[in-house]
Amino acid sequence: MEKVFVVGGTGRVGTQLVAQLLSNQNFDVKIGLRSNSNQVNSSLSEHHARLHYKFFDLLSEQSTISKQIAGFDYVYFVAGSRGQQLIQVEIYGVLKLIAAASENDIKRIIVLSSIFSLEPDHWQDETLKDIPDYNVAKFVTDYWLVHNANVPYTISHLIETPAKGTIQVNVTEDGENAIGDVAETLYQVLFLPNTINKVIKMHSGSTPIYRALKEI
Repeated sequence: MEKVFVVGGTGRVGTQLVAQLLSNQNFDVKIGLRSNSNQVNSSLSEHHARLHYKFFDLLSEQSTISKQIAGFDYVYFVAGSRGQQLIQVEIYGVLKLIAAASENDIKRIIVLSSIFSLEPDHWQDETLKDIPDYNVAKFVTDYWLVHNANVPYTISHLIETPAKGTIQVNVTEDGENAIGDVAETLYQVLFLPNTINKVIKMHSGSTPIYRALKEI
């Protein structure tokens, strides 16, 4: 059985991602929580012996983070500070997590980011122009992951609407991106080696998710 650690597993995307992971009998899932059990999703906990929780804080020292993810096969980052701690969490915290994943020879770190995070020319697009600091934060961590980190990665992106089960990849414009579709995309990349070391620019489309990813 493979072990998956999810940072942000109680959030909007994380909850649906964890449900997808638990649907596969080959995964044992642990969610990192910054606070106590009031964040625990009881609807999942009640019927999944393969779901566990532990205290985890991206504000911790890198050595602490490294110890906490030791022994896991995959690490997901699907958390966010809601703009409150961009430097400490969205930048420095994620950089520490990436370094810890490298130290532990994690098979892959999969990061939820922002569309066109690595393409500043798009930051004046309608959905991005009002979040300049967030764009910069995601640029810093995604650029580091792509160009400097010694760990396999996949980066995907999120905007919000209802799930359709179909997407478009390699997009050149922003668009609607359903939470459920993003969660399924984050799950499906585990089974597709062609998505390793890829930034997946996506939004809602007409191609079933697995097939769209397989063709990247």
